[in-house]
Amino acid sequence: MSMFKEIKRSFKRAFSVLCVALATVVLSYQLMQKKKSCVEKKYHRAHLLLEKWKKGDEKGFDKLTAMLKKQPSFHETFDALIVEHFMDLKRAQDARKFLHSSLEKRELPLHRQFSSTSLLISEGELLLALAEAKALQAELLQTANPKQEVLSAFNLWRIALLEKQAGTPKGEQEALNALEALGEKERLLLQELFQINRLSLFDYVKHRKAALASVL
Repeated sequence: MSMFKEIKRSFKRAFSVLCVALATVVLSYQLMQKKKSCVEKKYHRAHLLLEKWKKGDEKGFDKLTAMLKKQPSFHETFDALIVEHFMDLKRAQDARKFLHSSLEKRELPLHRQFSSTSLLISEGELLLALAEAKALQAELLQTANPKQEVLSAFNLWRIALLEKQAGTPKGEQEALNALEALGEKERLLLQELFQINRLSLFDYVKHRKAALASVL
């Protein structure tokens, strides 16, 4: 298998992660860097409850959501995993209800908008999702809030993937150019989170730009 076939296969899985609330990946990463031993034990317990639910025990879900109420910071990790499993179970409405409830409690309107678009993607509404992602990007650029820079970076990647799916090379190229123009902090984070062996997200970006050069 060639290098870029491998990276395309690997990022196909990454795209499915985007479909369920990619914004939480960044917050999850921050949480993992700060956990202390006491929190680690609870974090491990939460993972066990998640696995219990995935095996068909609904009590595992009830206990996990109860733990999330006591450990609000865990939402940043487990919301995406919970929504992903709901989607695996073909329970899109439950996924939407859970995610909206969680984000509303934490007053994260832009994250809620991003996650709502994620569910559209998982439901196959790619053109509508692309329109929403572009609208969100315009809002992020307008607010120019440093705290939203990471969300903006993930949204740009989403736009690039959706433009590719839509067959709009010019739009894809614009999104890829914007990704390459990201600040050092955002580039390093994306590269660390989506490193496949020695290949990174930006290797994929270069590959796609080279492919687009032949059609533009």
